[in-house]
Amino acid sequence: MRTYTTSEEGQSGTVTLGKDKRILIVDSDDQFREGLYNFLLAAGYEDVNATKTFQKALEKIKKSAYDVVVSEAGSRFTEGMSFAEGILKAIPEVKLILMIKVEDREVWTEKAGSTGINFLLKPTFPQNLLYLLRH
Repeated sequence: MRTYTTSEEGQSGTVTLGKDKRILIVDSDDQFREGLYNFLLAAGYEDVNATKTFQKALEKIKKSAYDVVVSEAGSRFTEGMSFAEGILKAIPEVKLILMIKVEDREVWTEKAGSTGINFLLKPTFPQNLLYLLRH
């Protein structure tokens, strides 16, 4: 399991990543979701979609496969874990990045640590997301 924290230094290095990855962003915060969407487009990703709810995300996933899903974990562990399991069941090869609050880190790493889910602490610097997308 990988957990990345925010840092002013960010990540450095040169890594080649296909910008053709299909990315789905799931976050209930309109401003954060739109900002992340615009950031990924500016970073060169061309196939980025965004939605506000877990339910709408699962509907999108049923219609079209994604390479990467970047999602908030939700306000309750059971809700977020159920969503994560649904995504991994629908698209086993997907790279799932859950954004978790610092105060929820311990619960998530204990209970979901061996699931293959990548974690990103929220709030974060966008460069941390790019690092996860590249590795």
